[in-house]
Amino acid sequence: MRLLVIDDEPRIGLTLRLLLEEHEVTVATSGSEAREELEHGAFDAILCDLMLDDTSGVELTSWIREHHPKLAERVVVMTGGAVTAEDRALFRSLPPERRLDKPFTAAQVRAALAHFG
Repeated sequence: MRLLVIDDEPRIGLTLRLLLEEHEVTVATSGSEAREELEHGAFDAILCDLMLDDTSGVELTSWIREHHPKLAERVVVMTGGAVTAEDRALFRSLPPERRLDKPFTAAQVRAALAHFG
């Protein structure tokens, strides 16, 4: 599976890359870097942090929905705590298998991705 991990904490991206070594994992550390990766690469699923330095997960998931509608249903949102009402609304609107609360376990990540085949 080709995965895009979007998290502004480099350690999380590295940890997920190591954890998911059986997959082809690309890590983006900002929303702008993620958009560029999505424009130039093909992915099967996305793990996206809700709070990024240069954009919100809400804005980025809206952009994905507009520009890559088929991929939008294959986004797993990660959060250490949804801060704004908009963040909380997005997080709650997703099915449980597409939400990861930090800190999460390796088993939780694998279970979330298992839904995508």
